[in-house]
Amino acid sequence: MRTAMTTQILTQSRLKELLDYNPDTGIVTRKIKLKNQPAGRIVGCAGRQGYLQTSIDGKLYKVHRLVWLYVYGEWPKNSIDHIDHNPANNKISNLRDVSCLENNRNKRRNTNSSSGLLGVGWHKRDKCWMAHIEVAGVRHNLGYYADKETALNARKQAEQIYHPNRSD
Repeated sequence: MRTAMTTQILTQSRLKELLDYNPDTGIVTRKIKLKNQPAGRIVGCAGRQGYLQTSIDGKLYKVHRLVWLYVYGEWPKNSIDHIDHNPANNKISNLRDVSCLENNRNKRRNTNSSSGLLGVGWHKRDKCWMAHIEVAGVRHNLGYYADKETALNARKQAEQIYHPNRSD
């Protein structure tokens, strides 16, 4: 006869039974041997976006969220932002609990950007500069411009309207 498995929420005390965390290096290691993983082994393998993840009690977790629980004793309320944009740097000083919107604002500039500027790019077909801004997950076209500086100015004006508290 099968019994229903109860899903238990991972607690700080359970986490500290299983793992050690060094806040200076951001490295998490196993305290106890688990199957083929010896005690002292560094925890986490890189997932699709470079974030370290590991399994505890049969459930997969992102290591940066475990670090937050380990240090503060509670799960983060929002998204965890890696301030330096390095998803493997789990030093507590590099992590902050922010809204999804704020986390998205801290994204790196697209490496494929033709202008090197956020929200400004070259429109190949029309051979002009275009400006856009994202508001609540929706991209808004701000127009097409003969020069990059004018497109950048349009983008900055839109930022003042849609993201007035943004600091960058």
